[in-house]
Amino acid sequence: MSSTEDSQAELTMDYDRLKEINDFDDTKAGVKGLVDSGIVNIPRIFIRPPDELVEELNQCKSTLKIPVVDLSGVEVEDQRKKIVDEIREASEKWGFFQQINHGVPSCVLEGMILGIRKFHEQDVELKKEYYTRNHTRRIRHTTLESSPMLSNDMFVSVNHRVIANKVGPRMSVACFFTGVSATPKIYV
Repeated sequence: MSSTEDSQAELTMDYDRLKEINDFDDTKAGVKGLVDSGIVNIPRIFIRPPDELVEELNQCKSTLKIPVVDLSGVEVEDQRKKIVDEIREASEKWGFFQQINHGVPSCVLEGMILGIRKFHEQDVELKKEYYTRNHTRRIRHTTLESSPMLSNDMFVSVNHRVIANKVGPRMSVACFFTGVSATPKIYV
């Protein structure tokens, strides 16, 4: 039996994924906590089945083009309708898109990334206060997000996957804007 077959057999035998996720959550230390603890093996909750990977790798061989939505002219009624349609289409088909001409100064974006980096570099005990899967909290941080961020059975919630490296952190930021007043309807 090869080492790949050994590891696959180990993955399928007597594995309680929910328990492992709950144990991971209970530490409130996230992936950085695992790294800091000196783990040698990747926990099973982070390993995808080979058949799932093969299927995805075959799909990735085609040339993919990330949808780009240009927000310039959003204040003009006809242009706004076109932009909304582009966002809807990208959200339904892809679950994400790149925005250009959004008007957010690069210094604000850089400041947000710096703030996130500084947050994650803090001591684990300071971050534990914000670690939760409670979607109703205004500020939270979590890892291994398994539920869709936003869905009304129409929009795709992207599978968040990463190939780890030792060069630097991987950061993702989800921002929800509700306008002047919050909507009474919550989409989960």
